[in-house]
Amino acid sequence: MKQLTIGHLAPYLPYGLGLKCESGDIGVLTALDENDSSICIRFDDDLDVLAFRRELEDITPILRPLSQLIDRFDTKECGNCRAIDYISTSIKDEKQTILIVSKGIPIINSLEYWKIARLLELHFDVFGLIDAGLAIEKGGDR
Repeated sequence: MKQLTIGHLAPYLPYGLGLKCESGDIGVLTALDENDSSICIRFDDDLDVLAFRRELEDITPILRPLSQLIDRFDTKECGNCRAIDYISTSIKDEKQTILIVSKGIPIINSLEYWKIARLLELHFDVFGLIDAGLAIEKGGDR
């Protein structure tokens, strides 16, 4: 069975990826430690911000499935937009990306780097972690 790795989480590090802990608490990824496979998660508390270290086995990333590429949602990166508009340069490009996703072709090997970076920024599941049972689905709102 596929396991969650630091390599899956590292690309999301600059973008405040949400993580759900075994306890049910939800925090934000803030740091990774490759040596002991642990991560640091920030939890917003009413009084202050608390940070805790967790093992990879104790957390689940919260990601958007690629099926939400055509859904409209609010983000600080592109306002109220569709992700497909944020990563497309033309209608032809949009249709090609939607075709790749609909055929189940791994996008990590199919799209240009700048598009993958934008999908990471919007917390899209570029590694297929939701289908592998290693991440949970994020709703349409940020």
